[in-house]
Amino acid sequence: MTLESLVGTKRILVVMGPGGVGKTTLAATLGLEAARRGRRALVLTIDPAMRLADALGLGSFSAGDHHMLPEETLSRSGVPAKRPLRVAMLDTARLLGIASLNRRACPTSTARGLGAKNTMPMASAPSSTGSEPSARATTSRP
Repeated sequence: MTLESLVGTKRILVVMGPGGVGKTTLAATLGLEAARRGRRALVLTIDPAMRLADALGLGSFSAGDHHMLPEETLSRSGVPAKRPLRVAMLDTARLLGIASLNRRACPTSTARGLGAKNTMPMASAPSSTGSEPSARATTSRP
């Protein structure tokens, strides 16, 4: 399966790999391609170095922030998009704090983890050599 077909057919793509191999660049590119094709797209990062903001020219970007790049903005930048691109930075400290509170309130949630009950295993996309980022696709149950 090619990256083009992944962008065209999958609802969720996860880009992961070791540091410094281009995960952020690949995620930004996949998001831009999805917007260009008219797909709804959100590029979500947890990178405290804020490389995604730099890659998309967003300037300042903090945990919990989200931006929408309208089609007109993307088109002026050379990406003739049919849909806007949404970009966000997950606030992991807040998320972990909420998970901690939930675990104390409901001890059985510890066994489930953060939504582990409602997720499916991820299907591998193009194979990675270990030194390249890989894209993975997953679907969630309703």
